[in-house]
Amino acid sequence: MQSRKANPLMAAVNAIWAGNFFNMNVRLGQNGPDLENINMYAELKFGERDENWTLVGKEQIEYGRLIKPCYLILGLHFFYTPLKRFRTFSLPIFERNVHSRALWIAPWNYVESLPVKKGEHNYYVYPRLSDLNIISSHNFPKKRAVVYFTEGTDPIQWFAPQPLQEAEQRYAKV
Repeated sequence: MQSRKANPLMAAVNAIWAGNFFNMNVRLGQNGPDLENINMYAELKFGERDENWTLVGKEQIEYGRLIKPCYLILGLHFFYTPLKRFRTFSLPIFERNVHSRALWIAPWNYVESLPVKKGEHNYYVYPRLSDLNIISSHNFPKKRAVVYFTEGTDPIQWFAPQPLQEAEQRYAKV
């Protein structure tokens, strides 16, 4: 029961964290991928255990057809305190209890290469770490994260400064 209460909050905590980490806009509550910047989209799938991710619905499976390139970020979060011992649920409490995160970034053609399974009411894809060809990893101790880049991803693209045009738009609103 604890996980049913925690899942929506942890999805928000992880999306906000990833948006800040990668300097991308978070699209919570909107249709489409979870993160976006002027160059790309990213769909986040976080969990507490390996091999526990699911893409649901044709819309998610077909994000690769969007105008900008789309990536899949598979993530694991590790808590200081086990979830079953949490007494209250809130975004700040969850973020304070995240010990570390591990992220695997894959291009969307990886998702398109997976078998699609038709359920009673929807379509499903189950990404697996064992299917990914990791080309490099980077440790970020201050952010308590390790990021694994897979074949078809460019680490520089993920950490390069945003173009001046987007920065100007962001500060013009202030």
